[in-house]
Amino acid sequence: MLRAWLAILLVQLHATHSRTTADEQCRQYCIFRPHGHRSAPSNRHGRVSGRSAENDIIKKPHQIPTIFGISSIISYSPPNSGHPLKPSTATQAMSIRRLRTLVAVAETGTFAEAAQSVFVSQAAVSMQMKALEQEVGATLFDRKKRPPVLNTVGLALVSRAREILHAYDEMLRSVSDTQGLAGELTIGAVPTTMTGLVPKAISGLRAAYPMLHIKVVPDLSAGLLPQVDRGYLDAAIVSEPYYPISQLEWIPFAAEPLIVLAAMDEPEGAPEVLLRDLPFIRFNRRAWVGRLIEDWLQSRRIHVREAMELDTLEAISTMVYHGLGVSIVPHRCVPSPSPLPVKRIPLEAPNHARVLGIIMRPDCPNRRLVEVFIDELIYRVREADQVTVLASPKLHG
Repeated sequence: MLRAWLAILLVQLHATHSRTTADEQCRQYCIFRPHGHRSAPSNRHGRVSGRSAENDIIKKPHQIPTIFGISSIISYSPPNSGHPLKPSTATQAMSIRRLRTLVAVAETGTFAEAAQSVFVSQAAVSMQMKALEQEVGATLFDRKKRPPVLNTVGLALVSRAREILHAYDEMLRSVSDTQGLAGELTIGAVPTTMTGLVPKAISGLRAAYPMLHIKVVPDLSAGLLPQVDRGYLDAAIVSEPYYPISQLEWIPFAAEPLIVLAAMDEPEGAPEVLLRDLPFIRFNRRAWVGRLIEDWLQSRRIHVREAMELDTLEAISTMVYHGLGVSIVPHRCVPSPSPLPVKRIPLEAPNHARVLGIIMRPDCPNRRLVEVFIDELIYRVREADQVTVLASPKLHG
């Protein structure tokens, strides 16, 4: 069905483009012939190959793979002619990836920002859009303007592309539902979870569900939110948002209290004394947890002697271990396999805690898989028994 929709979309776009050549007239006569006798391409697990379905949407009749045992062969015949024409440029493969890139350009406004959204270079975005124009046989952008903007035909294609992408994602979700916990889940995660919580959770799920494949995209919370909102990520592990996110679901699962890190040979003392007297190694203030730390310092009216500002807990812990200063960090809900020997001193009340949670779109096509992932996260937090768990897992009891 997806291939049929794409073919119809091509015809409609050419019709609106007002071409009058004989070849164009022929494209308006599309015959879709079911071929149920062909079996669907499968990988070694017996599942329909996602790569084939996503990258090779329309091919020549003898090359068309099937989905659910049905393929749609497209042939073109002009009126009063029994001879099919040789497929033109418009009949070549239109990939789902290029449609996603087109939608990204429409949503971000520039090729450069779209490139960041779909994790390719700006040159790759430009090449994909030129290839898409060749596939549909029409110009989609007004390149006289800087940056290029979508023209009328391009805007029409964006609207239909969103429908096709939604249908494609729903199709993958339905396949996952009928085959059990299988498919591909793309998760974002803040760096502080990448050496403890995330690998533990993925390892557990991989053992329980061999057909479930999980991709991880690390980034700061502020960078992960728009990726989830635009559908590039199924969900993301982030710190509690600093501003309302009514368009996304927020599911908190762990509260990590702030602690002071100090070298083992530092003298005993109150956390406030250590923070005032020793060089301060700051957690990056672009991270939301960095802002939380700054809020605590201001609330206690503590003026620190800042020595450096770092991005990761590993880097901060290493600096502290070598006696280069003290720091404030969240107490990880699942520790890394080999934590450095440093002092971990709880902050006195009133304390602040970094709340970790999952953000996801309400219409996420992989919602069932995300919920299983959340249950595994909660189970691993409870298993580690380091911090307060904010929810109860459903699958592990």
